[in-house]
Amino acid sequence: MPPNYKVDTTRYARAISGFSMGAMQTHNLTLFYPHLFGYSCSISGGLNLSNGYSEEKMAADIASGVIDTAAVNSMKLYRLHSNPTDAAYTNGDTPSFEEFLTSVGIKHTFDYTSYSIGGHTFSYCNGVFKNYSSMLFKN
Repeated sequence: MPPNYKVDTTRYARAISGFSMGAMQTHNLTLFYPHLFGYSCSISGGLNLSNGYSEEKMAADIASGVIDTAAVNSMKLYRLHSNPTDAAYTNGDTPSFEEFLTSVGIKHTFDYTSYSIGGHTFSYCNGVFKNYSSMLFKN
């Protein structure tokens, strides 16, 4: 007989994170399926503007209730990361998305950090994730 394991199936036992294009998908999953996650961290990415999606469309999705801002705001952590040498920061993707989230009342933190400089690289991503992972599943 296989062993039985106790598993916490609540959203607060799940986290999502992604780097670059994965960060854009992290935002999509966080905003459209917030009931699945208690923690979200995007690293070096803004809003995925593919297939005609835009801040205007997202604002309409918020206004219509397609995006449940109360569920997003009840997450324990929704964090965006970038750094001064990162292309996602210098081209404006991450800062403009952070400003948009603020404008529509979605709670989040924005870590414009220099503790792991290195541009849009995996070494930067690894440094951020190491820092972020220490914040997960606390209380």
